[in-house]
Amino acid sequence: MKGRHSAHWSLIWQAVLIVLPVAVLSAIGFSYLRFDRAAVEQEARERAQVLMPQAAAEIGRRVGKGLRPQSVLHAIIAGGRIQSPPDYSRLPVPPDWPEKLPPGPAQLWGEAQDALYRRGDRPLATKLFRSLADSNAPSAARINAEYNLLLLGSGGTAAALARKAGDILTESGAPVGDLALLFALRRGDAAAVKEVPSRVREHPSFLTPELLDAAPGLNDLKAEWATQEETRALLRQLAPLHMDCSARAAVEMGNPPFLAWGSPQRDGCHVSLVPPPVVAAVFDALAAVFRVASRCDAVEVSGNRWSIRRGQENARILLATATASLAFEAPYPFTVRVFAAPETLYAGYRRRFWFTTALILAAASAALIGLVGLWRGFRRQMRLSEMKSNFVSSVSHELRAPIAAVRLMAEGLEQGRIAGEAKQRDYFHLIVQECRRLSSLVENVLDFSRIDQGRKQYSFEPVDAAALVRHTVALMQPCAAERQVALELADPPAEIAGLEPRWDHQAVEQSLVNLIDNAIKHSPPGAAVTVRMEAGPPSWIRVWVEDHGPGIPPEAQARIFDLFYRHGSELRRETRGAGIGLSIVKHAAEAHGGRVLVKSAVGEGSRFALELPINGARG
Repeated sequence: MKGRHSAHWSLIWQAVLIVLPVAVLSAIGFSYLRFDRAAVEQEARERAQVLMPQAAAEIGRRVGKGLRPQSVLHAIIAGGRIQSPPDYSRLPVPPDWPEKLPPGPAQLWGEAQDALYRRGDRPLATKLFRSLADSNAPSAARINAEYNLLLLGSGGTAAALARKAGDILTESGAPVGDLALLFALRRGDAAAVKEVPSRVREHPSFLTPELLDAAPGLNDLKAEWATQEETRALLRQLAPLHMDCSARAAVEMGNPPFLAWGSPQRDGCHVSLVPPPVVAAVFDALAAVFRVASRCDAVEVSGNRWSIRRGQENARILLATATASLAFEAPYPFTVRVFAAPETLYAGYRRRFWFTTALILAAASAALIGLVGLWRGFRRQMRLSEMKSNFVSSVSHELRAPIAAVRLMAEGLEQGRIAGEAKQRDYFHLIVQECRRLSSLVENVLDFSRIDQGRKQYSFEPVDAAALVRHTVALMQPCAAERQVALELADPPAEIAGLEPRWDHQAVEQSLVNLIDNAIKHSPPGAAVTVRMEAGPPSWIRVWVEDHGPGIPPEAQARIFDLFYRHGSELRRETRGAGIGLSIVKHAAEAHGGRVLVKSAVGEGSRFALELPINGARG
């Protein structure tokens, strides 16, 4: 008990010596990282405060120089909607004119649609569409009737229809004028080409790109459309912002970013869009000073903020502020504020943080692995110590009983107390049997010692398998008789007769002795132990040893081959043995390239098999 107590204290001190340095180094590392973060921010602030005045003056000079009238796009926003250049829906939106038709035109429209698309009666459809076009129906219905007559080859020109159609839509939401021009252009109508420019400028739609692709020789118009599309895309972002045009304002939008300058006019808010090259001058100016353009986050012009966003604004860190003036139609004072994005400012710190954290985690993992290894080693050592103690006790008991018996019988013979030749022969027989038991036990212990030290060697040579099994069974007959157990050998199969596998004769015999001895020890008096042989593909011989003992539960079958293991407290008290026999059997079988099989159930006995290859060791 004192030894176990001392061992536990030794384990605790070793664990402390492993954990303490890791804990101290981790605390120092995280403290360093906390101070490092504060130092990074302070250094950035001091550097920005020195460089910002020069940067602000450079921004004002470059931006003012770049804002030339010809480089600025102009537009009008009124009531939160884009007025110029005219905007359009980017997806078809079905109109409501079909639902609002009076009964008469509605009936004509329905019958014409039914005649054309359901019954395929083109003459009737033409007549009905003509009646609707000449009626006093709403203009949307009449224009759509004329478009259908154009498709049926009974209408006027596409150019004339496009001029009249304006923004009128078909039932599906497509502009009638664009569809009419597309129909004519695909038929090579030159008059339709002349109508395209006015249609594109006055009534743009989602079909305009197709219209431009279908019309030849309109490269200038295509370039103009591309510019208008870019302007519209920017204005669509700007219109919902409801810019306050009572004072000049500046906002940033798009990628790359545009500047939008708003000024109030009678017809709405006139917006000037400054293109990306000019905005890029701001970044260039900062890059010339800071060498890191992304640190410029916001410029304030006359109290209105122009943001060059690189992430969420409320997550930015203000480093420095400076003032300058911007010349755009008139001098405008502005304030430059430099913000550092956390992902930029702390990029180097984060690398150091994760590197240090990784080192700490690696050290903690190593310490944890060391603790686990220490605990497992301690448990293994304690278990091994206990098993060796039990082994010594078991071997001592196994040796003491036969030695005492041999001594008593030898003393009786020596002192002449045993009278009669028959009784003396019995004593001699018992002495020989006890000596055989001692020899088997000593051989097992020696084999265990050789295996434990890695010195066990096997000598493979041709062996008569059947004769070896018969000899071993005959060798164990006296032991079985002593235990009042019938040891039987079944006749080997014909295919085994004459086989001479390359085995280690002594190792195989010792393994069979151990299996038969275990079967005898676990069999009740009057029971039988049967040894049988069988052969099978690819080329192996299997020797079964079957008993009718108490059996082995499934959970213990995997452990019975462990060193010193003996199942159940009853076995430890009442069954002879040191717990190494089956371990030696398993080692010998694996050395031959074979294996040991066990089939057992509680109350039904056990069957052990030594399966060995005919051609000797494999692998």
